[in-house]
Parts: sequence; structure tokens; C-alpha cells
Amino acid sequence: AYRAIGGISRGGSWALHLGLQHPELFGAIGLHSAPVFISDAEEVEAWLDAIPDGSLPRLYLDIGDSDVQSFSSLWLKEILNRKLVPHEYYVFPGYHNEPYWQAHLPDYLRWYIAAW
Repeated sequence: AYRAIGGISRGGSWALHLGLQHPELFGAIGLHSAPVFISDAEEVEAWLDAIPDGSLPRLYLDIGDSDVQSFSSLWLKEILNRKLVPHEYYVFPGYHNEPYWQAHLPDYLRWYIAAW
């Protein structure tokens, strides 16, 4: 309940990869400008289906409105919506770059610790 995994860009891709395969280890998964690994795209739904009821970590996704990876984030959001998986999804002005992440870092940290 008091462990989170998250990351920016590729780090967020790894957070999704590890967090959905090992939901018992994490209370929260944060994906910040994170594309889904192509090899994981076929697995995401199966990983979600395998998580027992009540065991899904909290999920946070955000992406800049000018981020070239936004299609991947939107794809994941649509899967989560279709499967009725609770999550937070935000599109903010910005790009796939350090100024975007710096601007939102305080929000990320507040979200991770909100349930603690």
C-alpha cells in the first residue's frame, strides 16, 4: 500500500510493465509521458485481467498535448476506460521534454503520497 512505481518517458513504460505484472508489490503506478512498449501492447489487457479484484494499484497517466507519444497514452486510456479500470488521466500543455516534467513534478509527488 505504501510503495509506488512510476517514471518519466521510458521509465514510465517500465513502471507499467513491472507494475501490472506485479500489482502485489505496488499501491500506485505513475506514467508520465510514457509510451507503452510495443512488445507490451499485446499483454496489457491480459495483465489487467489477471489482477484480482481490489488489488489493482492506483493509476496516474499524464501527457503533454504536443507530445509525439500521445497516441500511445490515449490508446492505454481507452483500454482502461473500456475495462472500467479506475485511473487518472491528464493532458497538459507541453512537449516530451524536461520543462514539461519539471512543471508537473510537484503534482506527481503529491499524487503518489496522497493515499499514504
